[in-house]
Amino acid sequence: MQFALDSILVHFEKDFGIDCQVTYGASGMITNQIKNGAPYDIFFSANMTFPQDLYHLGFGNKPQVYAQGQLILMVNSNQKYNQIEEILFDKKIKRIGIADLKTAPYGMAAKEYIDNQGWWDKLESKIIIGENVGQINAYLKSNAIDAGFTSASYFAKLQNTQCFKIDQRYYQPINQAYIVLNSKKQQENIFVKELTSYLKNERAQQILTYFGYRI
Repeated sequence: MQFALDSILVHFEKDFGIDCQVTYGASGMITNQIKNGAPYDIFFSANMTFPQDLYHLGFGNKPQVYAQGQLILMVNSNQKYNQIEEILFDKKIKRIGIADLKTAPYGMAAKEYIDNQGWWDKLESKIIIGENVGQINAYLKSNAIDAGFTSASYFAKLQNTQCFKIDQRYYQPINQAYIVLNSKKQQENIFVKELTSYLKNERAQQILTYFGYRI
């Protein structure tokens, strides 16, 4: 969500004169920070599970889905591949990045996909675990890994990079949701309401679509 949200906030801040401070990290990690008292006003998660957990614990309002993410496999190679299995089992592909399997929704989805294919035991020695999908993207950019499971939103930022969309039948839908958190400052609540409304306008929807999200 980082690239899409950054783009949306550029327009939002310009239109409303509101300076937004953003902290990025794995959804599970941010959830733990909120439980420990982190003073966030709104939490954009890469899935529904973490916001629902916070909602049931009384940390905020009922979560709302803002988009559905798409899992992809990207490869740093000049070689042209025809299918995902060909990439994963290529002997020249020695390091495959996956975000944290317990706290990062795209990592959880990638693990589910690999398990459903029955490939985990064969690929485990190649797997490099990142803290979140942002770290996997950094690994891809720096060539620290040969291939990586990431979000379609990252591919939208690149050119001349080969990627394959993962069949959504093999992992649970990545319904990305936000939760408006409890705040003692009424003024901040007003700003958050403006932002959640802004997400529904045509410009924000176009940005989300451009970055590979399903609306």
